[in-house]
Amino acid sequence: MKKMLLLALVATTMIWATAADAAGLDGSVWQMEAKLSVKASGLGSAKAEGLMTLEFTADGFILTDQDGDSFDGSYTLDAKGKIAFLPNGDSLRDYLSTKIVNGAGEQGASASISSIELGKGSVSGKVKVGKKGANLTFKSTYQADVDMTITSDGEAEQVNCSVKAGISGKAFDAGFALETGDDGDDDDPPAGDDGLAGTNWVMEGKVTHKVKGLGTDKHASTVEIVFGPNASEGLAAGEFAVVVQADEVYYGTWSEANGKLTLDLEQTAWEQHLISELENALWDEGCNFSDVWVLITSMTGPATVKNGKLSAAFTTHYDCGAYVDGQGEASEGTWSVKLKGTQQ
Repeated sequence: MKKMLLLALVATTMIWATAADAAGLDGSVWQMEAKLSVKASGLGSAKAEGLMTLEFTADGFILTDQDGDSFDGSYTLDAKGKIAFLPNGDSLRDYLSTKIVNGAGEQGASASISSIELGKGSVSGKVKVGKKGANLTFKSTYQADVDMTITSDGEAEQVNCSVKAGISGKAFDAGFALETGDDGDDDDPPAGDDGLAGTNWVMEGKVTHKVKGLGTDKHASTVEIVFGPNASEGLAAGEFAVVVQADEVYYGTWSEANGKLTLDLEQTAWEQHLISELENALWDEGCNFSDVWVLITSMTGPATVKNGKLSAAFTTHYDCGAYVDGQGEASEGTWSVKLKGTQQ
């Protein structure tokens, strides 16, 4: 019964995060793919994924899940495609209650919700428009407290749980056009007018990836770092791209002061990269695994320019886990790389 409750909370958590970051233009509709990891006190941990539909209107957004249940809220979108949102608290609580009650019913039990308190949360998202269409990414973490009574086989059990979750997701729309009030004039400064703005660099270095319980992997890496503005990469001023190969590109934002740089990678796509790395490591170990998840706990990206050379160091610390031979396993990892290169 407790496992059922946790999975019900997983499903509702995922949907909250999806609605936050899918906000595009009024009138647009997105099909979101989302993955999450969740921990609930006294109920353990679980992982889930799903597909939801989001419709955005002049009044806000409406999210409809795979079961036909929905809730609404408001959202804002700035000129750079960054998204902020606020779910309607009453609508969200009603939605969560419906999901939990229905989940209990599917298990032959009944649930009576005393209270659902929405705690602190952090949601970030972005819409990026390129030549082939628009990509929408998001990352969300939040906490909620749920009080309820579960009745099964005539026995009632009072349940109070604190839920913490980390969620990442993405969507693609080939026909999406982002309206941000741009007059269409090319006001971007030419390459080189603002330090690194508009420049391309070829970088070489060594990657070190350590995962507790799986050992350490080291390998050489060659990438291209492109600093915006750059129309061909779809980069605005203050954005950058790390091009590993044609179909593997990671985006972020950068700032420069006195020859020192700060490079902040967008976390959602980076988490997906780390998941792929973990899956490869588990495969190499001959493990029977499923449901690999990653939750980034910290990221740093200091860089410097000196004597015409760029040096950059990316370090990511994260929690992770998977089901191995049917059992849930958790661990932690560190991914780091030191790169040096010259401008092209």
